Amino acid sequence: MPNNFAPVGLSTYGRLRHLQQTIAALQKNDLAAESELFIFSDAPKSGDEDKVDAVRRYLRTVAGFRYVHIIEREENNRVANNRGGMRMLLDRYGRAIFLEEDVVTAPGFLCFMNQALDKYESNGKIFSITGYCPPIAIPADYENDVFLLRRLNAWGMGIWKDRFELVRAIPPDEYEQFAAWKEQVRLFTEAGGEDMMGMLKKDAYGIIDAFDVRALYAQFQSDQYTVYPCKSLSSNIGMDGSGTHCGVTSVYNVVLSRKRSFSLPDSPAVDQRIVEANQEHKRRLGYVSLLTRIVRKIRRMLGLARLQMLFQKQ
Repeated sequence: MPNNFAPVGLSTYGRLRHLQQTIAALQKNDLAAESELFIFSDAPKSGDEDKVDAVRRYLRTVAGFRYVHIIEREENNRVANNRGGMRMLLDRYGRAIFLEEDVVTAPGFLCFMNQALDKYESNGKIFSITGYCPPIAIPADYENDVFLLRRLNAWGMGIWKDRFELVRAIPPDEYEQFAAWKEQVRLFTEAGGEDMMGMLKKDAYGIIDAFDVRALYAQFQSDQYTVYPCKSLSSNIGMDGSGTHCGVTSVYNVVLSRKRSFSLPDSPAVDQRIVEANQEHKRRLGYVSLLTRIVRKIRRMLGLARLQMLFQKQ
């Protein structure tokens, strides 16, 4: 790129309304006009042709960036579209900012991401940058604009090629060896949440193919951290039942920051108070998830009971 700003990658499929909000927010970013935007459009599954066609027609109208590159896939593959897009940009530029079609950003998002990618590229303790800050309380006497957690968050993320290359598939035998190491499992669970070991197992055995799970495992193994802003610069609007893996919930909702300039320490340190606040937030999410599963199960059981009664009446 002629300037030193990281390319912005955006993956999309068929959610036009979400995509329009994502693009509109990016266009309002302070560095939008100086940034190259690469949009990776996945090909449709059978029955989704009209949705994808509507998205692609809209993409040809997108402006407000230094350049807009549209990559239209010929075969449907969500993982290849997302991860292949990241790989392409990292191979070409060495660093990239990446988000999906349901992530909206604050006007300072691109400034923060570029500043942090510059600042921490040579810091071996930093694995990635995220624009998202979970709804947790930051101590009033905390002076920096960023904090560290061990868990990657992909709702508007920045990463360098050498860190991305640490992310790999975990074979089943490696998972089993790791799962037997109780102290490491405890630390890994503290870093990622109570659900992480179950998700890591599913990934290792090929049930899911989850980049964020593999990335969390990679940064845990290399003792690295993700840089978070103290006030969120991105938000996921896809928790409305429209996403591939997400249901309907408001527990991740945040108010976007209005900050446009940031104070980044040369060597950010882990603040245990923030770590514990995030762990408590993860526990609350676990309770909400469990309750949601119980309610769904009860509803299914009640539905089956009603069907049985109808059949018995007939």
